[in-house]
Amino acid sequence: MEKLAVERALFANLRREIQDAIIGLDVLWRESILIVCLIVDRPIKKDHGDFRKVARLLASTQGADDVEFLVIESPAARVRQECLEIIHRISDWAGGEEAATFWFRSEPLPAFGGRTAEALVKEGRAETVRNFLDHVALGGFA
Repeated sequence: MEKLAVERALFANLRREIQDAIIGLDVLWRESILIVCLIVDRPIKKDHGDFRKVARLLASTQGADDVEFLVIESPAARVRQECLEIIHRISDWAGGEEAATFWFRSEPLPAFGGRTAEALVKEGRAETVRNFLDHVALGGFA
């Protein structure tokens, strides 16, 4: 079976939520190992039971002894997940998801030079925002 046919067969047997997250799929052979590389735009559950079964079957038809999976999240996936996590965390305080999203995107935070929580997360400072929220939750001043 040629490489493209193997990739198509693998993709066709993935659960829909994983298919929707994939922005790249590659199949490589190294010695007797089939390496499946998935590049995703958001975190996915690491349980690929059906996918592993199909991959092992395809590997055996190609003479491979084993299958290795490499799942790579694009940096945007991590930022998106952090944004959603923080919005969800403050939704009760803010009065709902919509208000939390508005605060996250629009409210300047004086402690951080007037930058918004969204700007901080996009700069890779999600942990700073989490620490700030912990501080406020414990009664500290914003």
